[in-house]
Amino acid sequence: MSVTVQPLISVRKPETFLLVHGAWHGAWCWERVENILHILGHKTICPDLPGHGNRKEPIAEQTLQTYVAEIVRILDEQPEPVILVGHSMGGAVITMAAEARPQKVKKLVYFAAFMLRDGQSVNGLDNGIKPIDLYSRSEDGKTAPWSQKQVFERLTNSCSAPDQRYIVERLCPEAIEPLVAPVNPTESRWGSVRRFYIAASDDGAADPDAVQQMLTASPCEAAYEIQADHSAFFSAPIELSFALHAIAMKD
Repeated sequence: MSVTVQPLISVRKPETFLLVHGAWHGAWCWERVENILHILGHKTICPDLPGHGNRKEPIAEQTLQTYVAEIVRILDEQPEPVILVGHSMGGAVITMAAEARPQKVKKLVYFAAFMLRDGQSVNGLDNGIKPIDLYSRSEDGKTAPWSQKQVFERLTNSCSAPDQRYIVERLCPEAIEPLVAPVNPTESRWGSVRRFYIAASDDGAADPDAVQQMLTASPCEAAYEIQADHSAFFSAPIELSFALHAIAMKD
């Protein structure tokens, strides 16, 4: 038996959100937000980046370009421009995807994400983001495992214990290259796309000072703050979903 869920709120025009996860994560992290966005009347596309989630590509072989190429491929399949959302490291991915296909992106949304300028990388280069500890990298020097201390103290500090366990059970190693590769957006392409920022008040990775530095360097049409940690898709999925909905409704 099939069940059709009616939208909770009438929307002028349903939008399609393409949700891009961050380092160590997978499409699984967006499940609650996807469900709420569907109830609000929107559509979602939520891929695993290569080597993450249910995908089996060797993680050590992944680069920022392989991540961007996957999102560009999905953008090219869409009949209309989408709202492209990036979380954390996913911010670098959506920046370069918008640079490649600005005509396919209706709005860019950086959620607790790295909104980088030309020459900056996820793991530093004067953007104010606390650097990720890459010293616990694998023996081949190509991947960085997550640490439970980092996850609990910086990424899920407002999450419930069951949600923390759920997250830890699903995290995977991350390729180092996408974390250190610089982005090179241009004002004529990436800069031509409407952009928005959603900050989390208790974020242990992209803290308020870092977010302010990024917003000063790259002003957004609007910036929102929700009471949540870096993993707001678990700690505050309703608030995050309604912030996304508000962005979708902006003319």
